[in-house]
Amino acid sequence: DDLGYQMLFQPLREDAGMGGLILSRLPLTRLAPVSAPTWGRKTRYFARARIEYRGQPIEIYTVHLESLPLVEGTRVLFGSSQLRRIQAELLARVIAATSVPVIVAGDLNATPLYPSTRPLRRRLTDAWTEAGFGMGFTYPAALPLSRIDALLQRGLRTATATVVRLSDSDHRGLHLALTLEE
Repeated sequence: DDLGYQMLFQPLREDAGMGGLILSRLPLTRLAPVSAPTWGRKTRYFARARIEYRGQPIEIYTVHLESLPLVEGTRVLFGSSQLRRIQAELLARVIAATSVPVIVAGDLNATPLYPSTRPLRRRLTDAWTEAGFGMGFTYPAALPLSRIDALLQRGLRTATATVVRLSDSDHRGLHLALTLEE
């Protein structure tokens, strides 16, 4: 509030100590989160909001698609790809139902080459591909070797895209400037 932002926080799961956060200087209207299946017959939630910029409504989604599961303290190397695909398909269907510009941002836990995120990538433009320079690697933060974090959009144009260091994160961030398509 002190910085002039409105905030929307959505827990990732009912048992998770993390979630998705949308900050905006423009008024935020909270929309129902998108829910998808996750490990252990639980539900994963993706925050969703609407802003209005110069009279144009824009829907914003923050996502953290399925990562490698932690089983008895060890990461399981296989198995999350199918859940990521299901989650991406659910998000893509919700996005297809709206005609307004859309921003989907977050940790996709998959590089652009992985088939699991194709349902989203078929509908949306990758901001890094549109305006970034270099590989766009964001993970791990200490020595980034993969591009699993992204901003995908429709109805906007990416003016600039850079990777930035963040404090207290195991990922680097993306700093992007978007404009409305004319």
